[in-house]
Amino acid sequence: MRASGAGCEPMPLAAGLLLWLVAALCLGVSLPAEAQVATTSVSDTVFHANGTAAAGTVLISWPAFTSASGRTISRGSTSVTLGAGGRFTVSLTSNAGATPAGTYYTAVYHLDDGTVSREFWTVPVSAVSVTLAAVRTSVLPSSVTMQTVTKQPVDQATAQATQTVLQPAGTKLQTNFLNGQLYAKEYLSQAGNDGITNALTSGDCAAGCNVVADRTYPGNEAFSFHAGKTLLTDQRGGNNAVTVFNPWKGGPSQSLVSYVSTPANLLPTAHATASSVTQVALAGGNNLFPQDLGATFPYFKTTYTAEDIRGLNYTPGQHVLTGLMQHCYGVGDCLLGGQFIYSSGGNRDNADEGAHPYDISVSEDTAVFQGTCTTGCSTGSTQVTVTATSGAATQGEGRYLIDTAPSKTIATGAITGGSIAGVHASAQFAGTSFPVSTLFRTASLAVPQKTIMAPGTVTLAIATSDVPNGFSTNTASAPATSGIACIANSQGAGDYFETAPYTIVDGSHIQFTLYKPHTLGATVAIGGLCGYGVEQTVDTVNGIREVFPVIASTSPTSLYYSSLLSTVLGMSLQTSAYSNLSSRITTMQRAGNVVTVNLASDLSGDVNGLQVTISGATDASFNGTFPVTTNSANQFTFSQTGADATTAGGTAGVLTGSFVLYPMVEVRSVLNTSTNQVDGTMTLAPNNVAWSAGDPVEEPHFYSQRVRADTTYVTQYMPRGSSAMSAGISYNGTTSLGITGWQVYNNSPASQYYGNGGTHVPPTAGMAVKGPWISSMDLQAGDQTGILMRCNSHGCNRWNSAYNLFALQSNGPRYDTVNYTPSTSTMTFNMNGALYTLSPTALSAGTINATTLNVARINGMQAATSGSIGGVTLGPAATASVLSNVATSGSAADLTGLAASATVDTTNASNITRGTLDPARLPPGYSSGVCATNLPYSATPVFAVTCANATFHVPLNGNITSESFTGLAAGEHITLIFQVGATPGYTVSWSANVHGGFLTSSTSGAAGYTLAGKYLVQQLVVDTDGITLLNPGAINE
Repeated sequence: MRASGAGCEPMPLAAGLLLWLVAALCLGVSLPAEAQVATTSVSDTVFHANGTAAAGTVLISWPAFTSASGRTISRGSTSVTLGAGGRFTVSLTSNAGATPAGTYYTAVYHLDDGTVSREFWTVPVSAVSVTLAAVRTSVLPSSVTMQTVTKQPVDQATAQATQTVLQPAGTKLQTNFLNGQLYAKEYLSQAGNDGITNALTSGDCAAGCNVVADRTYPGNEAFSFHAGKTLLTDQRGGNNAVTVFNPWKGGPSQSLVSYVSTPANLLPTAHATASSVTQVALAGGNNLFPQDLGATFPYFKTTYTAEDIRGLNYTPGQHVLTGLMQHCYGVGDCLLGGQFIYSSGGNRDNADEGAHPYDISVSEDTAVFQGTCTTGCSTGSTQVTVTATSGAATQGEGRYLIDTAPSKTIATGAITGGSIAGVHASAQFAGTSFPVSTLFRTASLAVPQKTIMAPGTVTLAIATSDVPNGFSTNTASAPATSGIACIANSQGAGDYFETAPYTIVDGSHIQFTLYKPHTLGATVAIGGLCGYGVEQTVDTVNGIREVFPVIASTSPTSLYYSSLLSTVLGMSLQTSAYSNLSSRITTMQRAGNVVTVNLASDLSGDVNGLQVTISGATDASFNGTFPVTTNSANQFTFSQTGADATTAGGTAGVLTGSFVLYPMVEVRSVLNTSTNQVDGTMTLAPNNVAWSAGDPVEEPHFYSQRVRADTTYVTQYMPRGSSAMSAGISYNGTTSLGITGWQVYNNSPASQYYGNGGTHVPPTAGMAVKGPWISSMDLQAGDQTGILMRCNSHGCNRWNSAYNLFALQSNGPRYDTVNYTPSTSTMTFNMNGALYTLSPTALSAGTINATTLNVARINGMQAATSGSIGGVTLGPAATASVLSNVATSGSAADLTGLAASATVDTTNASNITRGTLDPARLPPGYSSGVCATNLPYSATPVFAVTCANATFHVPLNGNITSESFTGLAAGEHITLIFQVGATPGYTVSWSANVHGGFLTSSTSGAAGYTLAGKYLVQQLVVDTDGITLLNPGAINE
C-alpha cells in the first residue's frame, strides 16, 4: 500500500505484498453526543501497488479496554467496505493510553486482488481526521508473538524476520494467532460463548484455519464451519476432539497416521504399532439395573468404550465406516485383526449379556423424516425449509420428498395387477381415471460432462419410428412447449429416473437440463402422473412406506413406475404383501350359522385367517367379506348368522390393492449452504409440485432397499494344505445344556404369511449348501436325536400341516419327495409318480418286490376279476414255506386255481404261476370283497349289494325319482356312478334311508345342474343298523 501526504513512505507488509497507502487530508471531526464516547475519525484512500484504487473490506476488531478518559469499551468488531476510489473512513474510540497496556485495534485488509494483510492501530484523541499512517503502530501487541513489519525499511524487515518479546515478570503471554492457530478464547465477545464462531467467521479463517478451544475455554457453544480446509481442536474437559471441514479439497483422509519401521534388533517384545488406544476404567462404574423392581430409572449401566466411531452420511455414495486392508508380502501370519476377550466379572445383573464378541445389527432405520413445509413452499419451488416433527436430521440426498396433505393425494380405486414385461414395470388399477401422459423415446445419448456426472443442458433427438405402443413420434403431441418432464432409462437396476425442465426445439428434438446420464431409448413422459409417487399401502409397516416414482400414466387405469430391484406393485406371491387371489364358487351351504364354500379351483395362496370377499352368489345373503378358515386349497368356512340354505355361483377373492399417489420430487441436497448444517433446508429437483406453507411433508426411505447379512469370501489359488481347514464356532471348556451351536431364526411372526392370516410368502431357505462337496453335511448323531424336525408354521393338525422331509432331484426338473403328515403320522414316498405310504396301520404300495415276504395276514387284497379274490403273482422264490404265511391258517392248500403241476411239486416256484385265496379266508358272510355291476337306466333302480365294496354304473337318461337297496350289511361301502346322456338337466332324488346325497337341479346355470356327458358320483356307507345309508362326508345328517 502507499499513502499520499506529507511524511509518507512505502512500507512492506507481513504478507509480502508491497502496498501503498495514499494519505488524503480529510476534514471533519467525530463529535461526541451527550453521554456518548468521543471518537476519532480515521480517513484515507487505499491503493494497490500498481497505483489503482483498491476495493474490498477492512475487518477491525478490539479487546475490551478502558480508555484514558475512563470510559469502559466492550470487546467488539466492525467491518468497513472500501468506497469508490478506495475511500476508507471509520470512527473509533481512542485507545492511546488505554488500560490494560498494550491494547490495540486489529485491522485485516481483504482486497479485491486476493491479498490479505494485517495491521495494529493505536488511535489518538483528535478533533480532526487522522490518516492510516497516523494510527499504524510498530510496537508488538501482547497478544501475538510475531508482528507485521511496518514503518521499517524493506532491508531492515527482511533482515529481522522475528522479534524477541520481553515478558514482564509475573505476567502471562496471551495470543489469538500463534503459529497459524486461532485460539477461540481470544475471540470471545463480551456476550461470551461465541469464541469458536467468531474465530471461524473472522477474516483470519477466510481461507481456512486451525482453531483451538483449549482446556480453559468457557462455554459450550453451537457453531458451524464456513471455510474449507478448517480444523477445530476441542480440548475442553481434557478431551482432544478434532473436526475437519472439507480437508484437502475433499481429499481422502481427515487424519493420517503413517508409521514406517525398520528395526535393527530382534527383541522378545519387539512390536510395531502405528496407533494404540488404551482405555482404563479404575473406579466409579455401575452395573446395577434392577428392572424387576417395577420402576424406571434415569440411569443405566456404565459403559466404557475405548473407541467410538460413527458416520453421518447425508449425501449419496458408498459409505464405509471403517475400511481395513492388509497386504502381507513377507512370510508369516497375515491377519486383519486380533481380538481377544478375557472375562472374570461374570453375569450378575438385569440386562447383562455376558462375554461375547459383538452385537451386530443390520437394520433398515426405523426413523422417518417428517415435518411441515415452512418457507419456500410454492408451486415448483426447488428450495424449501421443513420444520421436522419426527426423524429430525435423518433426511438425505437422493431420496424423495412427498406432500402428504390429503387434498393433494389420490387414493380412489385399487391396484389389480402388475407386470415386468415391457419398457418399464407397470401396475394396473380399477376404479381410477388418471390423466394420461404423453410419451416419447429418445434417439440419442445424454452423456456426462468432462468433470461432473450431470449432462447439463442438452438437446436430444426423439425417435420418429419403431417406438413402443402408446409412444408418440412427433413433439407436436406434447401438451406444452416447455415444462417439467419425467425421464427414465429402461427398467432395471439403474433407470436413472429424474424430473427435468424441457423445451420443444422442433418436431423431433427436445432440449433438457439433465442431472443424470441417460441411454439411447430412454422414456420421456410429459403430463399425466409425472411428478407423483405411488405407495402400495399393504406394504407400509410401522409408518415406513415404500413410495415409487411414477414415470408416466399410460391410461386412465395403468401407469409405469421406477422399480429398480423392487418390482412389487400388483404382484401376488412375490416379495410384497400384495395379494389378488380369486376362484369361482361351485357350492355354498349355510348350516348352523357356519358357511362352507367349495371352489372350482385351488387358490394359489392359503387364505386362512384372511378377509375373503364373496360376491355374485345366487343367494345374495351369502355375499360379504368374512374372515375364513380353510379346510383345503379349494374349501373354506366362515361364520354367518342366517337360516340354513344352499346356493351356488359367484366369486370368492382376496384383494389388498389399496394405494396412495403423492406429489413427489427428488431431494438433491439437505445441506443449508449458509450455515453448513443439516437443519431442514432442502434443495429439490425441478418439479411441478404445488407446495404450500403448512403442508405435512415426508421423506420416506428410498423405495429399493437391500438389507442383508455379511458374506465372507475365502479365496486361494494354490493347492490347499493337507491339514483340515474349516470355519465355524468351537466350544471349549465346560459346554453343557442350554447351548445351541448355531441358529438361524426368522423372527417375523407367522401371522405375516399365507395360511396364518398374512399375505407374504415365506423366505426361500433357512440354510443353503451349494457346490461340489464330498458330504454336504457331516453330522454326528446327538445322544438323543440326529435331526429334530418340528411342525411347520401351520401347526401339526391342519390340512396343510404336511411337509416334505426331502425333495430329491431325480431327472431334470422333476423331484422325488418324502412327505410327512404329522396329523396322521404318515410318511409318503413319491418316486417318479409311484406312491409308497407308511402309516401306523399299513404299508401301501403299488408294487412290492421282495426276496422273502413273511406275512401273518393279508387283508383286502385286490380282486383280479369280480369272481376271483386276491389274485397273487408269485415270484421265483415262492416255496410252500413262504406260501404258508399267505393265509390265516398258514396252509398252501389255501391257494386254489394253481397250475396243474403245482399238485405234484408245490415247493418248486416254477410250477406256481397264479393263485386265488380260498373264499373261506374271507370275512363271514362275504362271497367276495369287491364287485362292480352295470345297470340299465330306470327311474326306480334297484341296487343289489353282494360284496363289501360294491360299485354300480347307471346311465342317467331320465330323472331318477327313487331307488332301493338289497343285501345291505353294516359297514358296506357303495359307490353309485351316474353318467349323464346327451340330454342335460336330469335329476336324481334320494330315498328316505339315504342321507347327505348330492343335490341336482334341472335349472340351467343353477348349482347341481347336470351337464351332458358328465359323471355324478355318490359314495355311501351302511350304518350299524344295516339300513341307513350315509354320505361319508355328511355333516348334520
